[in-house]
Amino acid sequence: MIQIFRWAFTAAGLWLLKKGLAHRLKGENARWIQPYSQNEIVNREVWLLDYCTGKTVFHIGFADAPFTEEKLKKGTLLHTALKKVASDLSGIDSEAHSVARYRELTGDTGVKAATLDAISPAELQAFNTIVAGEILEHLPDPSLFIQELYLKMYSGQELLVTVPNYISFDSLAAALNNTESVHPDHEWYFSPYTLSKKFDEKNWKLKTVIPAMYGSRNTNYNFVRRAFPGLSDCLIAVIQKK
Repeated sequence: MIQIFRWAFTAAGLWLLKKGLAHRLKGENARWIQPYSQNEIVNREVWLLDYCTGKTVFHIGFADAPFTEEKLKKGTLLHTALKKVASDLSGIDSEAHSVARYRELTGDTGVKAATLDAISPAELQAFNTIVAGEILEHLPDPSLFIQELYLKMYSGQELLVTVPNYISFDSLAAALNNTESVHPDHEWYFSPYTLSKKFDEKNWKLKTVIPAMYGSRNTNYNFVRRAFPGLSDCLIAVIQKK
C-alpha cells in the first residue's frame, strides 16, 4: 500500500513538474528540442535475450566486473542467459581476474581476457551480432572504440549498444536534491540524441533507440514508468554497419 502511494505521489509530482516547466520548451529554447523515440519501455535483459535468440553473438564486456561471481551465484549474469538462447556465443572482457573466475566457475572456454584492439576482424566477423552493454560510458574516448568496431565489422553486421540514460528517475531525483546519481567509473552521459551522434550516418545505420529498465526478467513496470519513458534507466540502440 505504501509503495502504491509513493508511485501515485510521484506521478502527481511529475505531472506538475511537466506543466510547470513547459514554458522552457518554447520560444528560443524550442530550437534545441530533438525528437524522442516513441518506443514503449522494455526490460533491458528480456529485450536483449529476445533479439539475440538464434543468432551468433559476440559479447564485449561479458563478465560485468566486479560483479561476476555475485551475479553467477544469483543467476543474473547476462552472458549465461545469452548462452541459453544464442546459436553461438563468445565474449571478451578486459578484467582478467573476473574472466578467470568466470571460467573456473562455469567451465566455459568460449571467452577470454582481452580488449577490442586485440581482436582480429576475422574473430569479430564470425558473428552476426555484437553486444556492447554498458561499455561506452566507461571509456575516455567512446569514438575510438566505435571506430575500432567499424574497421573490424563487416557491412551489414549489427551492433547492440546499451548505455545508462542521462536523465533516469534516479538522476532526476538526485538533481532535485542537489546531488548526482552516477557510477564513479563513468566518463560520459548519453541521451538518445548524443548516443546517435556517435554513429555517423555515412558509416552506420541507426535502426532504433529504445528506452529500457534494469531489473529481473519478471519485473513489471507500473503506469508511471510507462507514462514517462524519457526517464528510463537505460537506452538500447540497434546499429548496423553500412
